[in-house]
Amino acid sequence: MQKLPLLLLFILVAMASQAQTRLAGQVLDVATGEALPFVSIYIKNTSIGTSTDLDGRFTIKLATTPDSITASYVGYIPLTLPVKKGWLCRSLFLNSALMHSSYRR
Repeated sequence: MQKLPLLLLFILVAMASQAQTRLAGQVLDVATGEALPFVSIYIKNTSIGTSTDLDGRFTIKLATTPDSITASYVGYIPLTLPVKKGWLCRSLFLNSALMHSSYRR
């Protein structure tokens, strides 16, 4: 009789681990191709987010698949991309804000 609760616990843990979505990728500068460390990666309108590591890589585990993911970094234009179901790993390319600034006098 004790085997039944243990079996149920195992099944619930297996189901919970299957229900998670993992988003991973790397953030790069579009002009140079260099990895960007400490970029903020977040899901809009939530408190879920992370930062890239020194190599520009990030990973977020979520209970559901979000509509989009946003990357923002000082001196760069924020980038929001749609997330498709089954999307596991992707490179995000950020444009420098200076490349798109226009000065009028």
